[in-house]
Amino acid sequence: MLTRPIFFALICCISISVYCQTDSLKNEILQFENKKLTLIQNGRNLLLESFQNRDFEKVKSVLHYLETEVEDENYLAIYNSEKWLLYLWTGKYNMLFPYFRNLSGNNLTPAFQPFKISPPDDLLSKVLFNKTDEEYESLLSSIDATDLPPPEKEFSKILLKWQLYITGSQKVSEKELNIESNNYLNKFPDSDFFYFTAVFINQEKRLTKGGLAFEFFSGYGLYTGGLKNTFGDHVPFGVAFDYYRNKWVFSFRDHIGFGKLDQDIVQQKGTWKKGEKFNQLIIELSAGREIFDNHRFKIGPFAGVSFTGFEVPTKLSNDRPELKGVKLKYRPVTTLGFNIDIKLNSPYTDNPIWKDGYGIVRLRAGFLPSHFEKKYDGMNGNIFYFTLGLGGVARRVVRKYHYLNK
Repeated sequence: MLTRPIFFALICCISISVYCQTDSLKNEILQFENKKLTLIQNGRNLLLESFQNRDFEKVKSVLHYLETEVEDENYLAIYNSEKWLLYLWTGKYNMLFPYFRNLSGNNLTPAFQPFKISPPDDLLSKVLFNKTDEEYESLLSSIDATDLPPPEKEFSKILLKWQLYITGSQKVSEKELNIESNNYLNKFPDSDFFYFTAVFINQEKRLTKGGLAFEFFSGYGLYTGGLKNTFGDHVPFGVAFDYYRNKWVFSFRDHIGFGKLDQDIVQQKGTWKKGEKFNQLIIELSAGREIFDNHRFKIGPFAGVSFTGFEVPTKLSNDRPELKGVKLKYRPVTTLGFNIDIKLNSPYTDNPIWKDGYGIVRLRAGFLPSHFEKKYDGMNGNIFYFTLGLGGVARRVVRKYHYLNK
């Protein structure tokens, strides 16, 4: 009979013990304080207050302490971008330059921090970048006033501009940054900072080697010689697909023109009468090369082969069955002409947000020597067309890195 009370007492003791251990662990967690994070947070707050008070000696002391005494393999006390600006503000160039010297594709460690526990959120970065933006000209003047060697002085100014650019400052445009970084790379090709400037600061971009485009078009077509006597001018409609490879453009165009006959066409199967409708079909394969390309226009000639012919529209042949089979059969002919593309929302802008494509309005003129006279009497002459198209280009934009290939 005593077994049951003893069993319940044992269960109660175990439950109380587990509860006490859980409660003790909970209290330990609640009371736990990460001294390292607290030290980092307080140090950053002191750094911010010293910077706002323009006590740059204290800024240098606190920054040095955070870097040497607080940061370790697990904790990050201050971001590189914050360090670099603070070095520029305090003139600690000897601490700044080692981050960028003699970098390469296999050695970017100095400029980029490994993954660590980040510092707590605060206003240090925001205040630092805002103040740098406000006193941008003054900082440039202070760099100019130093006795640094020219490669280091010029790099310090470009680095300052790059830092403002990547934070969205309106004082430094991408165009300005590219001009100055290009000048630096050309002027100091042996600089210790060449790689970082070419890969990270220079923002010049280019289109990828390959790309695709499409176009829907309409326009006006006309003829010369005997073709002009037989066929009235026509209105074409069609679709085109392009493949880009560097400056080359390879095109497929499906073109159908609608018009009326100016005189009868008599064939063995029947007579296609004056005033009746005709369809002209052109299947075109061509290759072109861009000879001019900027942020608004692209111009290039093209040449290729087309298969062209004239047919009775389906509705007319259904109404007059004797016209089935009446046609000027497809013939392969050469094609020559040129394109003018007007870019609607080109990626070539100073906007740091780049697009992977853009719309186009395309003006195209083509010339086809028909050679129909070899099979059809009186059908000598040439074909001209002028089209206006609307389409788009899908071609990614990437960084150039052209200096690395020299």
